[in-house]
Amino acid sequence: MSNSLQLIEQNDFAYSAQCQKTSHLQMSFGNVSLMMTPKEFSLLKKHVQDTLINIKDIRCPHCRDIFIKTSVTNMSFLFSYDELCHMHDIMVNTLTMLEVQSILDKKE
Repeated sequence: MSNSLQLIEQNDFAYSAQCQKTSHLQMSFGNVSLMMTPKEFSLLKKHVQDTLINIKDIRCPHCRDIFIKTSVTNMSFLFSYDELCHMHDIMVNTLTMLEVQSILDKKE
């Protein structure tokens, strides 16, 4: 992690951090690390949330059989149900922490 990144949230599967210079958010999971604007981060979180809501049948919570499409042609991420839940938790907690920080900054 770069010196300009501040850790926001982490669990056994992933972590999120924010760049102090640009306010971009880094989401790292497995051997993948994504740097996104806050808007892109929110859109990905919504996509992950919608995917979790629409899962009808969980055959094996540890089998990587859930595809998350990306904006890059022919590139998707593959998750197990458990991994996707861990990632969603990180994303929800990250956005909550950013909201709290924004409220605190306005009071100063």
